[in-house]
Amino acid sequence: MVIVVCCLKYEYGYPERGFSFEYYNFLDTLCKMDGGKNKIIHFAFDEIYQKYGRIQMNNKLVDVVRQYSPDLVFFFLYKEEFSKDVLLYLKNELKVTTFNWFADDHWRFYNFSRHWAPYFTYVSTTDSEAIRKYNKYGITNVIKTQWGFNHFLYKKPEDFDLAGEIKYKYDVTFVGQKHSNRASLIKYLTKRNVQVHCWGKGWENGRLPFEQMLEVFRLSRINLNFSNASGGFTLRSLVSLFLTRRIDHKLRFHPFQLLPDNIRSTSHRIFGKQIKGRVFEIVGSGGFLLTQNADNLYEYFVDGKEIAIFNDKKELLEKINFYLQNEELRKEIALNGYLRALKEHTYEARFKELFKKMKLIEE
Repeated sequence: MVIVVCCLKYEYGYPERGFSFEYYNFLDTLCKMDGGKNKIIHFAFDEIYQKYGRIQMNNKLVDVVRQYSPDLVFFFLYKEEFSKDVLLYLKNELKVTTFNWFADDHWRFYNFSRHWAPYFTYVSTTDSEAIRKYNKYGITNVIKTQWGFNHFLYKKPEDFDLAGEIKYKYDVTFVGQKHSNRASLIKYLTKRNVQVHCWGKGWENGRLPFEQMLEVFRLSRINLNFSNASGGFTLRSLVSLFLTRRIDHKLRFHPFQLLPDNIRSTSHRIFGKQIKGRVFEIVGSGGFLLTQNADNLYEYFVDGKEIAIFNDKKELLEKINFYLQNEELRKEIALNGYLRALKEHTYEARFKELFKKMKLIEE
């Protein structure tokens, strides 16, 4: 196939932060799957937008699609960088199959996803409740999928040796932004003699480069994951009701009519729990995962056999202490989780299933 991939090259459009999630996971997988036989054209809209502006960036996308006549234009939208008129032109006039992966329907459905889904041939969601909500608004082009991991970049099967010694560097770690109640949970553990090494925006250690992050996953006895979206009752969440920062890093006002939707989405952002991509990234790196429970998590892994799940801070503390004292069980669970992830939860497997449902490849 010929696929144009419209996704950020750099994390949130900042080159100094390194390549984006979608660059490492979506773009790299699409380039390497099927033995690298597909022709992949990366339309790095953050670079193009920042250099030429929104109108020219949209015009350039049309030019690229005309030049390559792709089988699929694969989008991973950030905010509102693309013109809805251009999206309709690609779909209806150029007759190209277009697709967008919606990342946060657990909280962005009301003020973002439902407004953009009709402009694509297909869209996907990771939220188990979202298809019902889309259908309520007459939107039927939605495919249920889930996060995964890029097995081309992560741990390889031959690296596993359950009987061998692993030279762990850390007992308990967390990689992720410092927001919502995460700091209070880490403080709760610290007061009970559990030291957690933390990396990410807001933590003292700062962000980790991609390769170092994977190393932390592999060399930690326990990797923590929290399932809450970024947010909380903060000044920033209040400001986000009225202002947004696009990929050129300039602030813009939301249309006033979106205020009710923004309030509703902010509420879901604060209180909702969702499966994070980190779940699959940790397990796909061969790490042991102790994760907060989330929407339909049990469909993907077995608690106590492939990962470990906690529901509140007391259970979190109990399971940390238990698994630190049971090394062979912990290593066995990590191996089981990795083998399950490698079999079922790679992005290559996700994309092939999506392509079948979009009738781009045969069942």
